[in-house]
Amino acid sequence: MWLTNFQLLRFLRPRRPVGTLGGFTALAGASALYGSFEIVMPHSGVGTQGLPFGWVLPMGFAVLAVGSQVSSMSSWEATAASHLNRRVVGLLLSLFLCAALLVGGIEWLSRGPGPAAQAERGLLFWAGVSLLSSRMFGERHCWLLPVATLFPVTYLSPDAFGQPRWWDWTRATPPDATTWSLATAMLLLGVGASIATPWRVAAVRHTIARGPTTVGAELGS
Repeated sequence: MWLTNFQLLRFLRPRRPVGTLGGFTALAGASALYGSFEIVMPHSGVGTQGLPFGWVLPMGFAVLAVGSQVSSMSSWEATAASHLNRRVVGLLLSLFLCAALLVGGIEWLSRGPGPAAQAERGLLFWAGVSLLSSRMFGERHCWLLPVATLFPVTYLSPDAFGQPRWWDWTRATPPDATTWSLATAMLLLGVGASIATPWRVAAVRHTIARGPTTVGAELGS
């Protein structure tokens, strides 16, 4: 069912869409202007390494998209019907699609298809991590786990020879199947964590506790 302009405005207003869109604009500008700028970081091997700024910007897009769930009317919306949840899912999907177009498009135009694929892979990974963080620590703390992943990426990834480790989704080559599988698995984990709301988990536990025999008898009666 399509929303009227008034319904859409009423849904978006407590979620501060201007701030989200402003953040997207700022990140897109930073990616276009400073995406290839390398930040010198120490690592667990020997010496230092250069970390391209554009490799971590997809994390910002993912966090902003997931953070759009935060509502100033969350206490009221906690008892809302399923149609509100569908609107939240629609908002998330729209923002992730917008982020994918911005991340991939800017990287493609400024640095080529290879970096664009790497950026999209990072967006997938951090989207899952941000969704998982939102479920574990609350919607306002969807940034905690994504920020925590910066430590292994920046410090632990290069081995003694300065080569990226097998799990480094930021530095692996664009067609690397292992890191694409890792990013996809993390996204599915984040989506699964978002679906596993407390009331859904309680409903499943209640069904299991009743047992298949009881449920089958009730259906057959």
